[in-house]
Amino acid sequence: MGICFGHQLIARALGGKVEKSTKGWGLGSYEVNITSQKKWMNLSVDSLRMLVSHQDQVVIVPSGMKVLATNDFCPNFMLAKDNHILTVQGHPEFSAEFTRLLIEKRRSLITENHYFDALEQINKPQDSSLVLHWISAFYFCNHRYLSQNELELTAK
Repeated sequence: MGICFGHQLIARALGGKVEKSTKGWGLGSYEVNITSQKKWMNLSVDSLRMLVSHQDQVVIVPSGMKVLATNDFCPNFMLAKDNHILTVQGHPEFSAEFTRLLIEKRRSLITENHYFDALEQINKPQDSSLVLHWISAFYFCNHRYLSQNELELTAK
């Protein structure tokens, strides 16, 4: 499981490419479209909104990984490799207040419009709990899979 830098690090380690975005900072929150569903994504939605704070992003998806969520700013927002690896550019662990502090800290690095837009976006309802639910379901699904394999190996 990789979140933000972990998302980028895993993608790069598997042969993908990460670069500083030519679009500047992804800061505040944004909506992403769900493009593919995995079995552990047991609460199906077409889109979700998540808090973000990043400049770098995955620009080339590694072979074998599938894009699960995308938007215009960050086309490779959520990736998965089978049921073994899950990564997300956003921050389901962040609170709106923490993100507000990050926006304030980076105010001199962004335009006034971007600053006010980022503050407005974090006031919208976020779907962090859904993504955290998916992460939990991903681990549970894999735990059950590993437990079954361990049982089979032990029986041999």
